[in-house]
Amino acid sequence: MIKYYFKTAFRSLRSQRVSSLVNVIGLTMGITSVITIMLFVLHEKSYEKFYKNAEHIFRVSPVNNARTAPLLSPLLKKDIPDILASVRLFHFDGIVKANDYYYNEDRCFFADPGFLNIFSYDLTEGDRNQALQEPGSMVISQSTARKYFGGQNTLGKILYIQDTIPVKVTGVYKDLPVATHLKTDMVISFATRKIMGARLDTWDNNIYYTYVLLHKNITQNSFQFKLNDFVKKNINGLPNREAYKLEAQNICDIHLNSARAMEIEPNSRKTTLQIFISIALFVLLIACINYINISTATASRRRKEIGLRKTIGARGIQIKIQYLSESVLTALISFMIAVALTILLLPVMNSVTGTDLKVSGLFEGGLVFFIIGFVILVGLLAGIYPAAMLSSFSPVINLAQRNSAGKQKIYFRQVFVAVQFALSLILVIGTIIIYRQLNFVKKQSLGFDQEHVLILPFNYDAKVTGQHETLKQALLKNPCIRYVTEPGDIPGKVATTMSFWAADSVNFLNREVDIEGKRGLRAGTGTKPGVRFHTNVVHLRTHVKSQATLNVSFQRGLSLA
Repeated sequence: MIKYYFKTAFRSLRSQRVSSLVNVIGLTMGITSVITIMLFVLHEKSYEKFYKNAEHIFRVSPVNNARTAPLLSPLLKKDIPDILASVRLFHFDGIVKANDYYYNEDRCFFADPGFLNIFSYDLTEGDRNQALQEPGSMVISQSTARKYFGGQNTLGKILYIQDTIPVKVTGVYKDLPVATHLKTDMVISFATRKIMGARLDTWDNNIYYTYVLLHKNITQNSFQFKLNDFVKKNINGLPNREAYKLEAQNICDIHLNSARAMEIEPNSRKTTLQIFISIALFVLLIACINYINISTATASRRRKEIGLRKTIGARGIQIKIQYLSESVLTALISFMIAVALTILLLPVMNSVTGTDLKVSGLFEGGLVFFIIGFVILVGLLAGIYPAAMLSSFSPVINLAQRNSAGKQKIYFRQVFVAVQFALSLILVIGTIIIYRQLNFVKKQSLGFDQEHVLILPFNYDAKVTGQHETLKQALLKNPCIRYVTEPGDIPGKVATTMSFWAADSVNFLNREVDIEGKRGLRAGTGTKPGVRFHTNVVHLRTHVKSQATLNVSFQRGLSLA
């Protein structure tokens, strides 16, 4: 019987090519939007899930900053028995030398030996328990191994950081999925940082990320309770640390729920996903209403067919099933076209969003049954009203070719048209608002001349360290260059924070004294609304004494203006 319904439905769709084509196109666009956005949402929610112990890995940090002091990690491991392993990370954005060639690596980290026990990297070469134990050792990704050594006989090979410090490859791991906030190409032993002269026995110098692995029977709430006691015992008694707090974040919650300063990479927001899901449902709802409007508008063409069926004994429920089967068949055809269209669009979307979306993600586990059920539900919802309306026609009136559409049916059709128009208008207005907002942010003045400022990052290059004045004078000989200065960080991407008695965390920019006016920074201007240039303090290095220039909005916060 079901085969008969779908066979008849296919014939009906083929006999009404124009209206069927419009319905298929509308539903295809709606389902394509849903599939694409669903893939994106699944990707965003999959962050860190590939780690074996993801539910037991936590980042420990202040509530307003992702970074901590170097002394925190070893003391946590010592004082809290719930911690199975603890590790410090230092993000090293520097120069790597190989075969007399220099490379800028921005996915390089220093890490304690327990790193590979907390984060379940899949090592193809080396011993995870020994790879990061010794000074001058490191593990690298397979893509990095191919980049430097061709991917063969990698163990024991030497790379140089800061031009002079040799580091030996002691392990190679498979490239990480895109869905992680901790994207690494190189992980260097923390013992190497010690021999580089870093001070690690201090509560200052907050430039490290702290991660812990808890025992499986420990909950986040119980660990947070002990973490609070740890802070009271070890930190709150220090000068200017009375209000200091630490918070444990599960690693899976960082990407969508963390907006701290100094994150390793920019995170997303749950509200962003909710907006995308709302847009997808709006588009799909418009497509369904479009299907209903076209089906009811073309109902007069099928009155004779309905009359004949009822005359020869067809019941109302059979006619409803027949038209619902047409609607479901239309939805299934649209779904297949939508999948093909999504496959064609994914490379473009991946390049724009920096993700690695794959259609195969929709068909993993039991998700495929949910998708098929969702498509059938769309078909039923889109066809239920036309089916009910068509099956209610009187056979006598239908055979007489009289118009049986009453005022109530016309009223419902008008309501659907109005709702479709309103939803379309909301989407258009929302699109215009978002476009204008993004355009405003792009064109808003940041307080300095972007078009004529060139930044040359040297990233711990040993050949440049201590030679800035010589380099500066050499560059000034070029007639195309007006001014040269040596900022500690890039405006808008501040890498240093400081704590003051009147503020919890302050963005801090270390600079030469000749920066004012010479790089287009306007004195007397605070942070612009909607612009992420939040440098509150500019430290000016002079030959006389240390000076600082304050952002006006920050100065007001300190009650100095």
